[in-house]
Amino acid sequence: MIFPAKWFYIANVIIFEAGSALCGGSPNMNALIVGRVLAGIGAIGIYTGALFLISVNTTEEERPRYIGMTGAMWGLGTVLGPVIGGAFTQSSASWRWAFYINLPLGALTAPVLLFLIPPFDALKGTSFYNRLRRIDWLGVILLCGAVTSLVLALQFGGNLFPWKSGQVIGCFVAFGVLLILFAFSQTLYMPGQTKERRIFPIEMIFKRTTVLLFAITGCGSTTCFIAIYYIPLYFQFTRVNPNCNLSDSRATMLSKLRSDFFPSSSH
Repeated sequence: MIFPAKWFYIANVIIFEAGSALCGGSPNMNALIVGRVLAGIGAIGIYTGALFLISVNTTEEERPRYIGMTGAMWGLGTVLGPVIGGAFTQSSASWRWAFYINLPLGALTAPVLLFLIPPFDALKGTSFYNRLRRIDWLGVILLCGAVTSLVLALQFGGNLFPWKSGQVIGCFVAFGVLLILFAFSQTLYMPGQTKERRIFPIEMIFKRTTVLLFAITGCGSTTCFIAIYYIPLYFQFTRVNPNCNLSDSRATMLSKLRSDFFPSSSH
């Protein structure tokens, strides 16, 4: 962790709350998109910051339990979020409170974040400028560019442009080139690169256990997101009555929650 763990976490909570406030008060779609970007940046910072805080404030025996609880809260929020958001949308509060609800929740947790979380700084005494220099900026830019190119290719293909169009093929080519450059930048052959600065140790892909863990995680996430994405769409397009839509999707999403957290009771 380059920055102080506690204040890194609190800063991302503030970014998330600011994004939620902008989404709730957005006057148009452009403002809503900007708010969602800010909320997304804050959310990923909250998740990674929580994992790091757990790693430095728990013992090896306690750590798996707390990390498992973090994953459980993510799953709980993923399943119940659309249900609660749909309830707000169909009530007099309107959809804006699906975002505003984060503000009082953030205020409730603020005293805990400020006064109960112990500080931790792995680079105590290091200036802010030197902390920034430790970030692998080239790797970040190449990885973001590669992922963006892949997402654009998959989104544009068959929708805005044919799969054989130059735009889609160009995005795929850009993804491949940037991915190769990123892989090279993570090796020690890259001038100025060190083991401490890399955002992805490239030698991990040559370890069987690590590759299997990546594959298992990818498959598990895929099955999870397929259900999360397609269940709301199914009820949106197959149910004419909006009240039936909400109640049916609630029941289905809650049953998924039950099977995720209590698998033995589902049989």
